[in-house]
Amino acid sequence: MLWETQKTPPKRLSGSGGVKPSERTHSYAAFPSRADAARSPPIRADGTAVKSGQIVICILGLARIARTPCPREGELATPETAQSQREQGEYLLRGAHILQRTYNGHAKLRMVPCMGKTQLFADGTLAVVDYRCEAKPHERPFLERHDRYSVSYVRKGSFSVQARGEVFELVPGSLFVGFPGDEFICTHDHHVCGDECLSIQLQPELAGSIGDRAASWQGVAIPPLPQMMVLGELAQSVAVGKSDIGVEEIALVLAARFIDTVEGGTRKAPTVHARDRRRAVDAAHWIDAHSRHEIDLGRIARESGLSMFHFLRIFANVLGVTPHQYLVRSRLRHAARLLADAERPVTDIALDVGFADLSNFVRSFHRAAGVSPRGFRKAARGDRKIFQERIAAFAAG
Repeated sequence: MLWETQKTPPKRLSGSGGVKPSERTHSYAAFPSRADAARSPPIRADGTAVKSGQIVICILGLARIARTPCPREGELATPETAQSQREQGEYLLRGAHILQRTYNGHAKLRMVPCMGKTQLFADGTLAVVDYRCEAKPHERPFLERHDRYSVSYVRKGSFSVQARGEVFELVPGSLFVGFPGDEFICTHDHHVCGDECLSIQLQPELAGSIGDRAASWQGVAIPPLPQMMVLGELAQSVAVGKSDIGVEEIALVLAARFIDTVEGGTRKAPTVHARDRRRAVDAAHWIDAHSRHEIDLGRIARESGLSMFHFLRIFANVLGVTPHQYLVRSRLRHAARLLADAERPVTDIALDVGFADLSNFVRSFHRAAGVSPRGFRKAARGDRKIFQERIAAFAAG
């Protein structure tokens, strides 16, 4: 068998310290035997990134060899070249070891089929991910595992989940709930393809600040409920940039509403002390001063010395808006001032006040002012016709 073929060590020529070019393909150590492979841990069927990354080692080794110039006939390789060849051999050995374990049938390496993944937000404790799965009914299911607490809103398609000894059918409006370490299998027997989910993934400390009862996170699936569907669609609107609420903010709100729903209670408004009011006001000043920079909820909460969830509740309770809403409105305020006073291009103003792209700035400004940035600039320069038309339309309506 190929895997048990022994390669002879490189022959050295006396006095040269080199390796004959004709022997360079035999300068690698032996491939691992079946016995050696049997002692290695098997590859899991979930096809995780770590395992799939290992399989690339063999390809990397081949690529390195392909880039290594070969000595011409009659020349001897230098000691440096021989060392490089030995390193390349190590790459091939590790890749071959992974391949052999798969070949021996200890387990099968499977990758997630047709799964699109877009990360909308991520920091150390929270991630918001958009998943789009195109798996078809005939495709073989495989075992997966949750590595975080999660709440995923199903906004399109349908699929079945096998977990905790039960089968759950998820349709648009359902919630797929994850508990760290729980294994599950998704199947797609009842539709053609096209599942879409917005997944909120939380680390233990953040999940505990929202709901610390483990049973609340072990329900696997929540049926379509009006209070969750409304928030789920709002979260989707935020994800595509149609709201000035932050992605991380609506994620925490949806997660908190999920906990309230499964625990059968209504979350009380936080008790606001004088110190909390001071924190909220200080945070607002800090946001305004740094609004042209990239800021997320986690950073503002850290500046205030609070957890993300607690800070979000305190800030919104004291000031009546979320931190991200205040951030966007601070940027719009600065932009309005520059549009009225300066001759700079609209694009430069958008970038200077903190908007990542022009289209987002124009959409947000029009939603706030009722006119485009250029229209606002004309009105600020004395063209009252624009606002008069808006007032007339409002009166007629």
